[in-house]
Amino acid sequence: MAKRIFLCAGHSKVSPGYVTREFREFDLNYEALKIVSKRLQKMGFEVIELDEAVYDLPYPQYLTRRIEIINETHASRRIDLAIDLHHNSSSSVRANGSWFIYGSESGGQLSRIMAASMQSIGHKARDISLEELGRRLGFIKKTHPVAVIIENAFMSGSVDKLILRFARGLLYNAVADAIADSLNS
Repeated sequence: MAKRIFLCAGHSKVSPGYVTREFREFDLNYEALKIVSKRLQKMGFEVIELDEAVYDLPYPQYLTRRIEIINETHASRRIDLAIDLHHNSSSSVRANGSWFIYGSESGGQLSRIMAASMQSIGHKARDISLEELGRRLGFIKKTHPVAVIIENAFMSGSVDKLILRFARGLLYNAVADAIADSLNS
């Protein structure tokens, strides 16, 4: 039986997250969702995505509804991993790389494998616990299946901006491969 992954694009159309002159975080998150989903499906994973209407909700309704849908789905069809795809920001242009954020031991194991997979291709990546991050993130705390937030790249980082401009499809495919590596290990 194929492993089941629930994928979400972080934020929403009306609450887009971080915005720069070039990018809106939600738009990048949604693009990442479509690329990651397609690649994982080609690898044989069952991928579940949110109904498009959820992305029309403002904060905090979109987050609450997303968690409800994942938990309802998990109650009827076991989800092996729930992922919320995001992009990071920092006041430093030197901040670059992908973050795999987790709250449970099993989420930590998967996050470590994902980060190592990204590092193996030369991409800066790290796994980070909620405790280390110093934040309480509802997606991780309230979602019943194992949940990970993936910050694909820093929208404010000088190196990551170049990746986002010219090679984000490659980045998102590498993230899909990292997710597959974690679930196949």
